[in-house]
Amino acid sequence: MKIRKLDHRAQPELYHLLTQQTTVNLFLLERLFLKGIKSWGYEHWFGAYDKNKLVAVSLVMGKMSSKEPARLITVYGSLDGCRLLGEHAARQGGTLIIVGPRKESDALWAGLGEPPLRINKDQQLYSCTSVIKGPMLDIRTAQDDDFEQLVVFSAEMMSEDLDENPLQTNPEHHRNIVKDKIKNQRTWVGELKHNGTKEIAFILDIGFPIPLGVQVGGTFVPKHFRGQGLSKAGMRSACSKLLQSSREVTLHVHEQNIPALRCYEGIGFTRQHPYRIAAVKQP
Repeated sequence: MKIRKLDHRAQPELYHLLTQQTTVNLFLLERLFLKGIKSWGYEHWFGAYDKNKLVAVSLVMGKMSSKEPARLITVYGSLDGCRLLGEHAARQGGTLIIVGPRKESDALWAGLGEPPLRINKDQQLYSCTSVIKGPMLDIRTAQDDDFEQLVVFSAEMMSEDLDENPLQTNPEHHRNIVKDKIKNQRTWVGELKHNGTKEIAFILDIGFPIPLGVQVGGTFVPKHFRGQGLSKAGMRSACSKLLQSSREVTLHVHEQNIPALRCYEGIGFTRQHPYRIAAVKQP
């Protein structure tokens, strides 16, 4: 088995591999539709080939230099191929975060040399193809005026999910990510009145919708708005809009987060596939 860096010539075979499990691979398919396969920049695709057949793939994201770890790697395909992709990534500096289908992610981690993890959470991938009727929250795309609030709220969300506050570890990078999401209309918000003024009460990050589907994440409700069913109402509204142009909406959620699981199942999400998110402990 050999590892190759992929370019535009591999797009048909990559599409064929990923569409073997479309729901599982929506994130990768979104990136493929959006940018194609590029051999430069901060994102790189690598493939594991067995007798000239593509059997596994990795997307390496946020790779700033050859000496630094990638920000994130996600993989899919044969477990042997994923392990070899991990070995290749280890020689290139490794990664900070692993996310993706559970068995493939665990094989990648093994190939990386089983580095110590500060976070290792079992997740489930959920999919929604129709929405169960119920209360809905008016939502809109985030605007420039929302920027400072979203910088704080998205940092709080990451602190809760990854035990890491990006405003402490890399504030400039975090602010740039939030700004980019607003610019590209990838953050949606819902508002409610609080102390006489409208405030952001629900936040959701949207992937890049394609006809096959769209993955969402980064769901957050500020603490003083929790317990009012806003996650359910906001997600119901978002899915209703997204399903007008995409076949399904997916998200992954921690298995131990029972309130979130009940929330999503009450909207119409169904469990599809075991997932993993892991963060590598840094020296």
